[in-house]
Amino acid sequence: MKVHGEWNGVGSEDCADFSDGGEGDVGRYAAAEECAACNGCDPRARVVAEMPDWQQLREAGKQIRQHTMEYLDFYLEQFETNCTRAGGVVHWARDAEEARKIIVGLVKSSGSDEVIKIKSMTTEEIQLNSALEAAGIHPFETDLAELIIQLGEDRPSHIVVPALHKNRQQIREIFRREMNLPELGEKPEDLADAARMFLREKFLRVKTGVSGANFLIAETGGVCVVESEGNGRMCLTLPETLITIAAISGPGGDAAVAAAFGDG
Repeated sequence: MKVHGEWNGVGSEDCADFSDGGEGDVGRYAAAEECAACNGCDPRARVVAEMPDWQQLREAGKQIRQHTMEYLDFYLEQFETNCTRAGGVVHWARDAEEARKIIVGLVKSSGSDEVIKIKSMTTEEIQLNSALEAAGIHPFETDLAELIIQLGEDRPSHIVVPALHKNRQQIREIFRREMNLPELGEKPEDLADAARMFLREKFLRVKTGVSGANFLIAETGGVCVVESEGNGRMCLTLPETLITIAAISGPGGDAAVAAAFGDG
């Protein structure tokens, strides 16, 4: 993937070459950083051009959301019924504090003192990581940008690209220090390989996963999670216990629902 732009000394006349194949997420992430900082491109216009019916799709989504919010109590009960039928357990929380208590209790009851997490704004909003750590449970972020932020003991700077403020050299230093890789190179493929090996061990060993939810599917009791790095699939399928947290916004305020799924 060729990216033009002005980023960390790379001028618009230059071209940074990142692969979106073998090098994996770091290459794509570095390219996304450059593209986000490039004054000569319009990512939104490019995507709109690929979807000529995007306005109709947006309107359809709006109507579905309005309908669901109007009949929210019905669909939440339907989700609980079908989730339970499929083997899950649904827990309801009135606020962030109750949600944290429920999730910490579920992790402890699974016998785990570690969890792997896929990026979730809901868990950020309820400050779940702090609650887990206070209970002696270590959360491992598996989204690449979230991993960079966590290992660097930093805070997200962007809702979509949380580590946008980190350049490749800074990421390399974080990985060298936190992964104990003093000879780590600075190419995107080097960083991608380091992240891949670091996370693969967690995916194969940690028995409890935590995710958010883009959608709760009332008709089936399932959960939809949209991701682009492959870590989501690992978090959703490999752990013996999966805890999914979804925020509920309605006329009466905000609440949360946690669905726990086990392997037996």
